[in-house]
Amino acid sequence: MTVCIAAIAEFGGSILVAMDKMMTSGDVATDLGTAKGMRVHDRWFAAFAGDVTQVPPIMRGAIASLAATSQPSVAQVAESFVQAYSAQRSRVAEQLFLSQFHLDMPTFKGMLSADNNDCIRDLKEQIDGLDFALDFIVAGFDADSVPHIFTVRNPGVEKHYDQTGFWSVGAGLELALNNLILRKYDQFKSLGESAYYVAESKFVAESTLGVGQDTVVLVLKPDNVMAFITRQKLAAVREIWETDAKPRVPDNLESRMVEQIRFEKVLPFKA
Repeated sequence: MTVCIAAIAEFGGSILVAMDKMMTSGDVATDLGTAKGMRVHDRWFAAFAGDVTQVPPIMRGAIASLAATSQPSVAQVAESFVQAYSAQRSRVAEQLFLSQFHLDMPTFKGMLSADNNDCIRDLKEQIDGLDFALDFIVAGFDADSVPHIFTVRNPGVEKHYDQTGFWSVGAGLELALNNLILRKYDQFKSLGESAYYVAESKFVAESTLGVGQDTVVLVLKPDNVMAFITRQKLAAVREIWETDAKPRVPDNLESRMVEQIRFEKVLPFKA
């Protein structure tokens, strides 16, 4: 897995996206060497967490769908991803569960309508329960330069986080979100302060298994500009965090705490 974070900043004038480069497959974990996301339109960026083998067809489908629109609305972008995601999930389900019976998905749906017997119901349960372990987080600006963040997750459901102003996907989701909430993050903070909190949340999430240390942070602007914070600059941000903000264990903790612990006799327990 991984962690990907998106956050609106500067009163809606910027969007920050942070992610690691880790790919995990079974017991093997490796650094992809590149960002786990890509630009899908002039002012839209999509990052992913999960099964990287399913990413290319979904990205291709969404990009092709958006290519005909110069300034898509958030509804159009979300629909493009939902359709591409659902289509690939359906294709995988067809290959896993139907191809052995020489069936395709349209034929199977027709069979569901005509004869809902035990065998068909069993196949439907397998298809419905397919663990399609892939999450997308998509961020960008609509035609009116309004920022948006949404996710698409199994089985192809979109959720929007414009009001929250930030969100995350991946194995490190909870730690990243907890840190942003702890920092009282909101979309009205300055770009510098926002960039620090987003990067810090990525660093905090690294204690989750499957989240790599190598970090990518980028900034999206509504005028089709996208900028990356370089690896050297991120190293400086990490140093700030480790020196000034990273939680530390107090000195002499054992002796100081032992003094606070006293055992008292209690009456025997009776059920």
